Amino acid sequence: AMSRLGHPVDALNSALSPDEKREVKRRVRSGETKILYVAPEQLNNEASRELILSREIGLLAVDEAHCISEWGHSFRADYLKVAEFAKQSGAARVIALTATATMEVEADIAEAFAIQPEDCVRTDFYRPNLVLGCTPVTLAERDATLQRLMLDASGPSIVYVTQQKTAEQVADFLCRTTGLRALAYHAGQPTEHREAVQDEFIASEDNVIIVATIAFGMGIDKPNIRRVVHYNLPRSLEGYAQEIGRAGRDGKTSWCDTFFCADDIPLLESFARRETPSLKSVEGVLQHFFHGEEEMQLAPGSTRRVSNRTLAKNNDMKSNTLQMLMAFVDIYHRHIRATTPMYGTYKLQPNDGGRAKEVLGRFRVGWRAVSGRPQRTHEVLEMLSASSASEAVKSALSSHCSAGPKWATMDMEAAARENPGV
Repeated sequence: AMSRLGHPVDALNSALSPDEKREVKRRVRSGETKILYVAPEQLNNEASRELILSREIGLLAVDEAHCISEWGHSFRADYLKVAEFAKQSGAARVIALTATATMEVEADIAEAFAIQPEDCVRTDFYRPNLVLGCTPVTLAERDATLQRLMLDASGPSIVYVTQQKTAEQVADFLCRTTGLRALAYHAGQPTEHREAVQDEFIASEDNVIIVATIAFGMGIDKPNIRRVVHYNLPRSLEGYAQEIGRAGRDGKTSWCDTFFCADDIPLLESFARRETPSLKSVEGVLQHFFHGEEEMQLAPGSTRRVSNRTLAKNNDMKSNTLQMLMAFVDIYHRHIRATTPMYGTYKLQPNDGGRAKEVLGRFRVGWRAVSGRPQRTHEVLEMLSASSASEAVKSALSSHCSAGPKWATMDMEAAARENPGV
């Protein structure tokens, strides 16, 4: 859009052809490009890093900055590299932006980018044109309830679901029963297909429907989305705020509906357990590097291959969670240093007997911080802010909010009873 307005803007991403990428790099080197959009993953490419660092950077803007926080609802290890890059770049100014950050996430962002407390700006995200609703449903009622909402819609809609297969099933159901155009979108689809679906949705003016997992939405700025439906319960309050925030950006009245179905709760609990490693699992990984026989036998300059998959399995941890742990130790503790951008090879400092204990100390502080109900409830209410939450809603949250490093739950039926018409 900025390019169409005549601004000297380029983007560096994996969608470019080799010829297009060479031309972008030429314009960056020559100074023709004044604004460069870069996906965080591009910083894993040494050539891209060197290209960007070859220019004087007047402003480094980081969007979706909550992704840098271990407590954020969509933590990504690549964003830790963005913070490291910000320090290396010597940028005259750095701005980190996010639409959803609790106080703890804000503190993590400030620490990562060396932002002083007086330079942290927090605005109220209350939007009076959004009408929020919660509907208790059974499994048997859910599809029919969604069908009625979609037939009543007056513009494009997004339906969020938890699983990829649900996206396909619900999109097919809506096409068959409403006569509307419903498109499934999830991370299991080919990139080209997802891009085509996204482009069609952005260009549409009629009642087209996207049925998607949380893979859809980041970077979407379509002003006339009239309805956002959570077919399944959202995985976090921060994620919920982010997703409903895509509705009504033109200022017109838009509707945000959440279906409460008790059958969704076991799956959410499963996600929370799977994504949150225990302290014992973290300790097992660290002990492997700092106190295991392999580490003791390594001579300076030697190399030993370790299977991430095996290490994760042996310590009851997902592979991507292990990668995040390694990135965390790399960026914040410097004991394990990634020597390749994709975290494939690490340099291990000699063991001094205390490294695993030091890293575990920080993790134990984190676990204590999220293990108490009052602290998590305080974070949630801070995020909602006084102007956007009624006393009744605050009371419901205070009574029913429970702790977890990446998610929170509330009794939606109780909240709906206490707030009729909301």
